[in-house]
Amino acid sequence: PPNLVDAYPIEDNILRLEFDRNLDVATASNPANYSLASRNDGSTVDAAAVEGGAGRFVQLTITSVRADGDIENVSGQNIGSAGCPSCLMSPPQARTFVNGVVDIKTLQAPDPAMLSSFDDRSRYAGTGTAPGTKFTFRGVCTGNYQPLFYLQDANSGLRSGISVFAPIAPLVRGHKYRITGQVQEFDFETEVVNTVQIVDE
Repeated sequence: PPNLVDAYPIEDNILRLEFDRNLDVATASNPANYSLASRNDGSTVDAAAVEGGAGRFVQLTITSVRADGDIENVSGQNIGSAGCPSCLMSPPQARTFVNGVVDIKTLQAPDPAMLSSFDDRSRYAGTGTAPGTKFTFRGVCTGNYQPLFYLQDANSGLRSGISVFAPIAPLVRGHKYRITGQVQEFDFETEVVNTVQIVDE
């Protein structure tokens, strides 16, 4: 059976799931084989489609009661592989992500729980310098000093910029991007690392 290796939003109502092998289209396209952690609060998986009609990526159309920036979890089960459609994932496998496509100000906002110890760090960062939960954001590239690139929200202001370290593709100044990665605190700076998808919009 396939294994669920990653999950992240690409729009506020669309998730992209990555598996470790090509999927059986029939079972992977069944929305009943997926669920959100907030389903008991009313969130639903409305549709599922294998990207390109074959392969190992699935896009889920969802209706979520969670706000953008909330932590969410998606799980899949009873999904077979292309090479063995009857080899089904069981028990369910899950991945955690930050809900919705967030803005940079949300990423840069200090974690209220850490301010009492005078530690101005993103609530999405991991412990110490470890990367945190997978998320997706949009921003405009305004500086490149490889391997660091800097992005800003279109409406600038306080905490509207963030650095991206060693992205999987170079970024061009003036271009708007949708980027999926993680946040870490490094040398007193909040930066995006471990990018897995970059879309030039």
